[in-house]
Amino acid sequence: MQKILTLLSIATFAIIVTSCKKKVDVTDVTLNQTSIKMTVGDNLQLEATVHPYNATLQTMSWESSNNSVARVNNGRVVAIDIGLAAITVTTRDGDKKDTCFVTVTFYGCNTNTPGWGSSLGTITRDTNEWTISGNGITQIWSDAVTASSCDKERFVGGEPDSFNADCRSNPDYPGDLFSWCAVVRFQNLLCPAPWRVPTTQDFIDLDIALGGTGFNTGFNNTLRNRYFNDWGGAYKGLCSSSGALNGQGSDAFYWSQAEYSADYGYHLTFNSFGAVYPQGNNYPKHYGFTLRCVR
Repeated sequence: MQKILTLLSIATFAIIVTSCKKKVDVTDVTLNQTSIKMTVGDNLQLEATVHPYNATLQTMSWESSNNSVARVNNGRVVAIDIGLAAITVTTRDGDKKDTCFVTVTFYGCNTNTPGWGSSLGTITRDTNEWTISGNGITQIWSDAVTASSCDKERFVGGEPDSFNADCRSNPDYPGDLFSWCAVVRFQNLLCPAPWRVPTTQDFIDLDIALGGTGFNTGFNNTLRNRYFNDWGGAYKGLCSSSGALNGQGSDAFYWSQAEYSADYGYHLTFNSFGAVYPQGNNYPKHYGFTLRCVR
């Protein structure tokens, strides 16, 4: 008996069940800080929290209201220059926003800047330049920075965080006197490229090129004379906390862009008695000193 095998083809059906989760909308976004104070060069990370925590789409974007003051990238804020900026985070879903207000300053300097640009007038340098070479170091220094006009009748002293009192004519010697805060805040105006406000290292290199050691020294008349003659220095004095001019004819003070502490900036000092201090730091930022640029 012939067995007839009947092959039954059994179709197997796969049932795919798709889970239809309901989209959870974004209702809000909050930053971990609503206002911050930063100093130029600082950076910090802002954290944004989307609400509710289980929102389906948590993509967000970041924006600064003033990129010249503070920039932001994925919440990382970098302080660029003195001023105010608003950092805003925005959700893609729902366009929800939150803002952190950023104040950027220098240590010991506030953001009180109105009127400064007009008071400086036209920034000029005399045609004299000094090329200083020695010990493998070559530098080119400008004459003292001067302003052709200045609406300040006197340097207002006693204001450690002042910008508005940073310019005054120095009638007995060429050049204006500036506070450290002004020198750093407006360095791109006072020393446009390729010139720049000197660093502490520039003063150390200058001292070495002139025959010094780069360290503060006292009563080295030979070195002092090279500062005065070969470098073209002048005893312009300083403007003290009282607002008065002091040391004209006997003392020279030149700001660097380097900060010693919250209240003091590094400077170069030499005087008619023979003392030379390329790493001076004993005068506060709100005093008025001379500025010379280097390149």
